[in-house]
Amino acid sequence: MRRAWLTHRIRRAIVGDMVTSLLLALISHWSFAPPAVVSGSMEWEETPAVQKFPGYHPMLRFNRESTFIFKTLDFIAEGKYQRQGAHYDFHPLMAYEIENSDVDKLASDMNARNGEKFRVAYFHSMANFDADYRETTGTLRLNYVVEGIPKSFELHAYTEGDDQLPYLASADERGLPGLWSAPEPFPEKLDARTRYKIGGLEGLQQFFREARASDSSQFSLLDLRVDKTFRMHATVGKWVKSGSTLKLIDGVNELDLTISSDGRNLMSGGKALFTRG
Repeated sequence: MRRAWLTHRIRRAIVGDMVTSLLLALISHWSFAPPAVVSGSMEWEETPAVQKFPGYHPMLRFNRESTFIFKTLDFIAEGKYQRQGAHYDFHPLMAYEIENSDVDKLASDMNARNGEKFRVAYFHSMANFDADYRETTGTLRLNYVVEGIPKSFELHAYTEGDDQLPYLASADERGLPGLWSAPEPFPEKLDARTRYKIGGLEGLQQFFREARASDSSQFSLLDLRVDKTFRMHATVGKWVKSGSTLKLIDGVNELDLTISSDGRNLMSGGKALFTRG
């Protein structure tokens, strides 16, 4: 009896160890890894100091439902991404909202040289790429082929560090700090197929111009920081509010923007350059 009882205890211990080992293995698997701090409508790019150097500087924006837009060397591509733990795989599906068949139509109206350059630029913009989120540094290491050369880029969240800054804005200025974006320039634009059906090649060309402006507007971001500094990609400086005027000062350069009466738009020449969501 004692031998049977001892054998039973040993078996339970072995099974317990196996279960523990299995749980540890599962927890260490990527699907149980803590999620990367990346969410919809987050924009990532290199630091302003790095962007001061000549050359290509990628910009990546995560949108809802695992979609993204990405500033390539020539176009702005959009597509779907997949995440495995802290690793991301990006698969562009189109650039400036046009597909391969649209590229051929647009290229056909160009001279042979420009048409071929247009096709090649679009083809390169469709290349897959990947990135890894580094929790220790809070950065995305992006791997991308530029003109045939594999390169890596260290991307940071656009508003990185804002929450660590001292709040220096006065009560009159408290509606200003935060992220401002350019409004959609063509909110009611038709899709490429409809444009082509209605207006032929000219309609498709009009759609391409509108789509290019719309995609570019998603990267037009102004970060007004609580310590009264600002950032527009590689440009950094100070901001000052005087009445309904917001002044952006970058060294010797200044830009005056008018704050709309509802406080939701920053205007120039009667047109909204930045808006609050």
